[in-house]
Amino acid sequence: MMSVKKREQQVGLWAAIYRGDVSGVKHFFLSGADVNDVDHLGANTNSRGTMLHSAARAGNVEMIRLVLSHNEVDIFVCDNDGRTAEDVAIYNGHFEVATILRKEKVAAITSQTRSRENTNSLRAHTAQQNSFAYQGNSVDMYHQHFSNKSNT
Repeated sequence: MMSVKKREQQVGLWAAIYRGDVSGVKHFFLSGADVNDVDHLGANTNSRGTMLHSAARAGNVEMIRLVLSHNEVDIFVCDNDGRTAEDVAIYNGHFEVATILRKEKVAAITSQTRSRENTNSLRAHTAQQNSFAYQGNSVDMYHQHFSNKSNT
């Protein structure tokens, strides 16, 4: 359950989003407001999107960039209608915003792919090192076994 203070902070943030008040949104973000909060109280109660959805609906490029500047923002989240913020921007004819969101998605996917590739590469390298170490022990044990037999 969200505290009263936290809920008031989120409501203030949503009000700033609806007004297009970039400095107000910055203030609430600096106060620790949740960038992925879902709109339960505002004008968009049917779709219940995030702040990114609201900024995309309004076509506010500066607001989109501000919301995207937070590492925690989930650019892939869908509203109740199954639309991403990019879908909302396109639907509302805000193609510059849609382009920004598309580029951000591509960057996120590329980053995730590179991260996975690096992790997989590290795992493969570690497995290879472990395999060599195991093979080395096997060879050592083999030599030790036969050198003991030749001594007997």
